[in-house]
Amino acid sequence: FIVCCNGKLERNNKLWDVTTSAMENICSVENAHDDRIMGIDVFSSGNTALCATASIDLTGKIWKVQQDDDVTMTDCNDNDDNNDNNNDNVTSKYSLTEMGVL
Repeated sequence: FIVCCNGKLERNNKLWDVTTSAMENICSVENAHDDRIMGIDVFSSGNTALCATASIDLTGKIWKVQQDDDVTMTDCNDNDDNNDNNNDNVTSKYSLTEMGVL
């Protein structure tokens, strides 16, 4: 599978499907860091993908990208009450799992 992650100048880590022309957001983690994400990199080999994020909060995190059968977009989100994305019940086959903090 082909993925692309971005953090922009916010605290969210977003996973995009780059195999379609629509580039749909297929998973996101709200408040992935305590401050803005300034750097991101993706490693992919076969069915394994890792995403690394670096924040202005002086932390780096490693995320495992998983392809699952029954994951919903709300499973990928932090379920923040202030979340205005309305991604409830959107089916996604991907999830981001935090593997470590540097």
